[in-house]
Amino acid sequence: MFSSITLTALKRRPEGIFLAAAVLCKQPSSSGSSRTFATGSSSSSSSGSSSSSIDPSSFQFAAALSSDGNLYRAIDEVAEAVKQQLQGRRIDFCQLFVSTAHKSNLGHAPACLQDKLFKDVAEGSRSRPVILGGALQSVSANGRMISNGPGVSLLAASLPGVQLLPFHVKKPALPSFTAEQWKELLQRPSQSTDGSSSSSSSSEAQQQNAAILLSSPHFVDVEKFLLRLSAALPGMPMVGGVTERGAWVESEHDFGALFCNQDVYAGGAVGCIMRGPLSMQQVLVPGCRTAGAVMTVTEAAGNVIFALDDRPVHDSFVTLVHSLPQQDQKRELLLGLCDPGAAAAAAGDAGSRDFVARRVSLMPTAYSRPVLVVATHEVPVGTRVRLLMRDNAFNQQQQQAEFAALAERLPAADSRLGVLSYGCVALPLEEQPDAAACFLPQVPSAGGRMQGEFAGTLQQPAAVLQDGSAAAAAAGAWPGVAQLHSFAASYAILQHTSTAPSSKE
Repeated sequence: MFSSITLTALKRRPEGIFLAAAVLCKQPSSSGSSRTFATGSSSSSSSGSSSSSIDPSSFQFAAALSSDGNLYRAIDEVAEAVKQQLQGRRIDFCQLFVSTAHKSNLGHAPACLQDKLFKDVAEGSRSRPVILGGALQSVSANGRMISNGPGVSLLAASLPGVQLLPFHVKKPALPSFTAEQWKELLQRPSQSTDGSSSSSSSSEAQQQNAAILLSSPHFVDVEKFLLRLSAALPGMPMVGGVTERGAWVESEHDFGALFCNQDVYAGGAVGCIMRGPLSMQQVLVPGCRTAGAVMTVTEAAGNVIFALDDRPVHDSFVTLVHSLPQQDQKRELLLGLCDPGAAAAAAGDAGSRDFVARRVSLMPTAYSRPVLVVATHEVPVGTRVRLLMRDNAFNQQQQQAEFAALAERLPAADSRLGVLSYGCVALPLEEQPDAAACFLPQVPSAGGRMQGEFAGTLQQPAAVLQDGSAAAAAAGAWPGVAQLHSFAASYAILQHTSTAPSSKE
């Protein structure tokens, strides 16, 4: 009944701090463990019911927000709200975010939600939903946001025919799914030369992969994990972010909290891979705009850059900064990194969303040769870089433009769609609803503010385009390799494949 709380990463905490939690603990599952949930079918088959017999309108989403200071009353409020919105439909997936103001009871949150939604359903039943989430500083739903106070955000989805594979990892290793599960995830519809599916079965052609991933703030290998998962399942859209520090009681460790079903973890990452007639459309809006030309790293070691375009850092980067207008020099400046194989970077026309923003410092050395130290693990020689400037007004304008264009393309914009929202904590908090709620007011949306945002870059490295999906990439449908972004807003629009707009539209 109670959640299992993973305290392996908290061994150095004083024992008395977690006395209350220790009573509820049970041995956590091993790293990378997973359970399979085949929605829309009572059969034990992992593939669920055939998508050809599913009414596309059966996909339904609901979202709710509560500011109640009592966590149990707040969860009861949002649970009742989504049940009423779904009108008796079975709930297959829940995204639950709880603000860190509820830290004293965080360990009970996911189990409490399951009890509220399915108090009459036996534990372990396929009828219980997958719950994914964590603790954030700010949570939101349907255009409303609660910041720096008690808040609970919930998005619930009825996804018949979609296979759900939740997991938790402690290291940057692939989730330990079964061989049969991996075999199914690796199956992809063959593409003809014009980009259309050549599969003999339209239902098979609709089977797509998508993933939601949430990381603890101390999972330093999250970028490695993103790259490995992207390499294992190329072309799979992946969204999410890094949760908030300080989810538990005050201590020197300041860990976060992650939810995966009834379990609560203090470290690693949790996620859920979805497979079925589900379309996930990503919207990545950078919080920075570009300045100057694209440059190439020609000398580097680790995360230290010595030369750009065969010129010392002082002659290239510093000269560029000094050439900016005075008002731009006062902005926070960052360095954008782009994969050396990305087509846009190679052509020199990459925009701000093609780069991953990282903090950068100009450091003197013992040899009076300044270097650039980038806040990342490694900057390989050949990496394309570009100067980025923080610009919140630019971010807001881009969000409005993206969702205005999206609203025109969507055949349907109602509760058959759901929006997952992951914004950077550094972006300003606006009183008016966000862009998704403004332009898609009938679409349930929920999320919160992250310490880092996961999304695919728009340009896929050319080496990966040789697998037969070049047509989709050229049409703008390829999500790109999932990466950890900063100072950005990442959205995912979920819907049935039959209601998703064509990449040619």
